[in-house]
Amino acid sequence: QMEPLNCTASVSDDGKSAEIWVGTQTQSLTILGAAEALETSTENIMLHPMTMGGGFGRRSILRQQYVDDALFVSRELKRPIKVIWTREDDMQAGWFRAPAAQYLRGSFDADGKLNAVHHRVATPNNLPQMNKLRWEAVKPKDVISMLGSENTTYDIPHHLAEHMATDRPCRVIAYRGVATSYTKFGMESFIDELAHSRNIDPFEFRLQLCHKKPRMQQVLETLAELSDWSNFNIEGRALGIAISGYARSLSAGVADISVDLKTGRITVHNYYAVGDIGLIVSPRNVKAQVVGNIIFGLSTALREKITVRNGAVQESNFHQYPIFRMNEIPNIEVQVTATENPPSGAGELGTAMIAPSIANALYTLTGKRVRHMPLTSDVVAQALKA
Repeated sequence: QMEPLNCTASVSDDGKSAEIWVGTQTQSLTILGAAEALETSTENIMLHPMTMGGGFGRRSILRQQYVDDALFVSRELKRPIKVIWTREDDMQAGWFRAPAAQYLRGSFDADGKLNAVHHRVATPNNLPQMNKLRWEAVKPKDVISMLGSENTTYDIPHHLAEHMATDRPCRVIAYRGVATSYTKFGMESFIDELAHSRNIDPFEFRLQLCHKKPRMQQVLETLAELSDWSNFNIEGRALGIAISGYARSLSAGVADISVDLKTGRITVHNYYAVGDIGLIVSPRNVKAQVVGNIIFGLSTALREKITVRNGAVQESNFHQYPIFRMNEIPNIEVQVTATENPPSGAGELGTAMIAPSIANALYTLTGKRVRHMPLTSDVVAQALKA
């Protein structure tokens, strides 16, 4: 998030009660965490929720370290204390999206229909570090690590998703879109590979797989029209498609890209997105949310990377951790359809489809399949030379 993590706390002289001013995604957890830190009851903690300058999962931990910092210093000095982490503190001592490696395989029946997919995800559990209370209630199943691996859209008779929990010492936490940000990259890249292996248009292949999901079919057909999928023909550019969705909300996106064959740098010229979130209460806000998801996803897919060497994070600020700038934002066209289905939210709708749609467009353009995120210029250049 752009706003550095911060908290103001005022602890009583006896150290057993406190007032906290903080932006948090989980007010109830912040109160629980503060009570645990001070070894007191939740009734002794008063929380003043502040407007956040971004959260995206980063402010949802049971024990938020910057809150602990403010509480402990205030308790010792017996006066109100405001703690502001530096960008370097935040980037090098923060929590990260879990690293993941994925293995996928599929089979077709005698009629040429996809009838089985096996999706194995090797990634750490998030909840033991993020929220030990929730982990005790649900273990060994960690939805934070595996969301998006379940098949709720495609008609695939046999679908197996497996979580191989890996032991990684780095601090991991939820991320915008949670695990869909990597599980959908794996699955949607794989679906694209299957389509090309059968010489079927990737859009048509997905449309066939969604024949039992008319809502998703409508999303895809609207997207094909919005992006002019069938008629697209611009030299040096290509389109790639991916679907994602979140909870009961549905979405799909098309990336229009080109690539510098010497440097491997990808340019996204246009991004088209269509969503169905049921009843829409605030149309302008919904559209803004989806646009925000797309920009967030573009930055993640093409730029953002943390490097850990000898146990230490190498990046310290934005000069080493580039994010998308305003002049890099492509033309974005979003169409969110209001339907009679129950409202199901748009706050995390779309982030997960960005990376696979770009990777799929890159394959159409160059014949090279990149299976690694982020799709930085060095990764793409290496694939182009292979």
